Amino acid sequence: MVSLSNSGCGLSPVPTGLAVDQQVEVILTLPNQSEGLRVPGIVQWQNDNGVGIRFGSIPLSKQVALASYVIRSSVS
Repeated sequence: MVSLSNSGCGLSPVPTGLAVDQQVEVILTLPNQSEGLRVPGIVQWQNDNGVGIRFGSIPLSKQVALASYVIRSSVS
């Protein structure tokens, strides 16, 4: 993963078989989480360097875990 925010992520290298507007599920492994965070998303862009995924609807408990991780990782 190249980048992560509350609204999406960037991946590089490009996973095979993805196309713009394709629905995907991203599984995020965050510290102090007993299981992976399964987040629905849609491929927004793709080029030779990577792919951008915009997250879809995320339950509140998962939003809190993700936001907490994004804040902690941006400070360190």
